[in-house]
Amino acid sequence: MREFSPEQQAKLSAAVAMIGRCGAASVQIRWSDDEDPVVWFVVAEFDEGVWETAAGRDPIEAALRCAEQLVDGATCVHCGRPTALDTDWQSPVTSIADMTGLALCAYVYDPELHTFRRSCEGEETAA
Repeated sequence: MREFSPEQQAKLSAAVAMIGRCGAASVQIRWSDDEDPVVWFVVAEFDEGVWETAAGRDPIEAALRCAEQLVDGATCVHCGRPTALDTDWQSPVTSIADMTGLALCAYVYDPELHTFRRSCEGEETAA
């Protein structure tokens, strides 16, 4: 297995943490090397036997795909808007929302804080 840079390791940790923030009770990272190419996958377990899985060419891709599946189209518990996930801090998600008039809460990876931050941070929420 290849070595990951500190930035890649931080992104993997942030993706796994995001899966946990979506309510996963446990997260496993597995791989299958029976045939080429090696496939990595993430298995997230939720309450009452509910599972979510995603695969990728490396553990980072698999974890980000799982987090994206959980976040995209959900509802932000802070602002009530539909959510989207992106790894690019200068995300096109916000631009698309602005152009189309869609009100989205984008969870975007912050490379300085090594976490996914929501776009509604700092907004006052309805009580």
